[in-house]
Amino acid sequence: MGGDEFSVLLRNVSDQTAIIELCEDIIFSVSEEIKIEDGVASVGASIGIAYWPQYSTTANLVVQNADKALYQAKQNGRGCVFIADEKLNEAIIVDTEAA
Repeated sequence: MGGDEFSVLLRNVSDQTAIIELCEDIIFSVSEEIKIEDGVASVGASIGIAYWPQYSTTANLVVQNADKALYQAKQNGRGCVFIADEKLNEAIIVDTEAA
Protein backbone atom coordinates (compact mmCIF):
# COMPACT_ATOMS: atom_id res chain seq x y z
CA MET A 1 0.00 0.00 0.00
CA GLY A 2 1.12 3.53 -0.68
CA GLY A 3 1.28 6.22 1.97
CA ASP A 4 -2.21 7.43 1.16
CA GLU A 5 -3.84 4.03 0.61
CA PHE A 6 -5.40 1.47 2.90
CA SER A 7 -7.18 -1.86 2.57
CA VAL A 8 -10.43 -3.14 3.94
CA LEU A 9 -10.99 -6.89 3.89
CA LEU A 10 -14.56 -8.11 4.09
CA ARG A 11 -15.40 -11.72 4.82
CA ASN A 12 -18.60 -13.55 3.91
CA VAL A 13 -20.14 -10.56 2.12
CA SER A 14 -21.64 -11.35 -1.25
CA ASP A 15 -24.23 -8.56 -1.57
CA GLN A 16 -22.67 -6.15 -4.05
CA THR A 17 -25.20 -3.43 -3.14
CA ALA A 18 -24.13 -3.62 0.51
CA ILE A 19 -20.48 -3.39 -0.49
CA ILE A 20 -21.13 -0.32 -2.64
CA GLU A 21 -23.10 1.29 0.18
CA LEU A 22 -20.19 0.67 2.55
CA CYS A 23 -17.82 2.26 0.03
CA GLU A 24 -20.12 5.27 -0.29
CA ASP A 25 -20.16 5.63 3.50
CA ILE A 26 -16.36 5.47 3.64
CA ILE A 27 -15.98 8.05 0.87
CA PHE A 28 -18.54 10.34 2.52
CA SER A 29 -16.83 10.10 5.92
CA VAL A 30 -13.34 10.67 4.54
CA SER A 31 -14.53 13.58 2.40
CA GLU A 32 -16.05 15.64 5.22
CA GLU A 33 -14.40 19.04 5.53
CA ILE A 34 -11.93 19.47 8.37
CA LYS A 35 -11.99 22.86 10.08
CA ILE A 36 -8.58 24.30 10.81
CA GLU A 37 -7.52 27.65 12.26
CA ASP A 38 -7.93 29.86 9.20
CA GLY A 39 -10.15 27.74 6.97
CA VAL A 40 -11.05 24.22 6.00
CA ALA A 41 -9.23 21.31 4.46
CA SER A 42 -10.82 18.68 2.30
CA VAL A 43 -9.78 15.20 1.28
CA GLY A 44 -11.07 13.10 -1.60
CA ALA A 45 -11.29 9.36 -1.86
CA SER A 46 -11.73 6.70 -4.51
CA ILE A 47 -12.10 2.96 -3.98
CA GLY A 48 -11.06 -0.08 -5.96
CA ILE A 49 -12.71 -3.43 -5.25
CA ALA A 50 -11.51 -6.90 -6.13
CA TYR A 51 -13.31 -10.14 -5.28
CA TRP A 52 -11.67 -13.33 -4.09
CA PRO A 53 -11.82 -16.12 -5.18
CA GLN A 54 -14.06 -15.20 -8.15
CA TYR A 55 -11.49 -13.12 -10.03
CA SER A 56 -8.35 -13.47 -7.93
CA THR A 57 -6.94 -16.85 -6.99
CA THR A 58 -4.16 -15.75 -4.62
CA ALA A 59 -3.75 -13.09 -1.96
CA ASN A 60 -1.19 -11.26 -4.11
CA LEU A 61 -3.51 -11.29 -7.11
CA VAL A 62 -6.47 -9.90 -5.18
CA VAL A 63 -4.30 -7.04 -3.91
CA GLN A 64 -2.99 -6.37 -7.43
CA ASN A 65 -6.51 -6.41 -8.87
CA ALA A 66 -7.80 -4.08 -6.15
CA ASP A 67 -4.88 -1.74 -6.86
CA LYS A 68 -5.66 -1.74 -10.60
CA ALA A 69 -9.32 -1.07 -9.81
CA LEU A 70 -8.31 1.78 -7.49
CA TYR A 71 -6.27 3.48 -10.19
CA GLN A 72 -9.18 3.09 -12.62
CA ALA A 73 -11.47 4.68 -10.02
CA LYS A 74 -9.02 7.57 -9.61
CA GLN A 75 -9.05 8.12 -13.38
CA ASN A 76 -12.83 8.48 -13.21
CA GLY A 77 -12.59 11.30 -10.66
CA ARG A 78 -12.99 11.91 -6.98
CA GLY A 79 -15.58 9.84 -5.17
CA CYS A 80 -15.71 6.87 -7.53
CA VAL A 81 -15.81 3.15 -6.88
CA PHE A 82 -14.44 0.73 -9.48
CA ILE A 83 -15.23 -2.96 -9.20
CA ALA A 84 -12.76 -5.18 -11.04
CA ASP A 85 -14.10 -8.07 -13.04
CA GLU A 86 -12.28 -10.98 -14.65
CA LYS A 87 -10.90 -8.79 -17.44
CA LEU A 88 -10.28 -5.63 -15.40
CA ASN A 89 -11.48 -3.58 -18.32
CA GLU A 90 -15.21 -3.73 -17.66
CA ALA A 91 -16.62 -2.61 -14.36
CA ILE A 92 -19.40 -0.93 -12.51
CA ILE A 93 -18.60 2.70 -11.89
CA VAL A 94 -20.43 4.34 -9.02
CA ASP A 95 -20.22 8.12 -8.89
CA THR A 96 -20.77 8.72 -5.19
CA GLU A 97 -20.77 12.49 -5.61
CA ALA A 98 -23.99 12.22 -7.60
CA ALA A 99 -25.60 10.15 -4.84
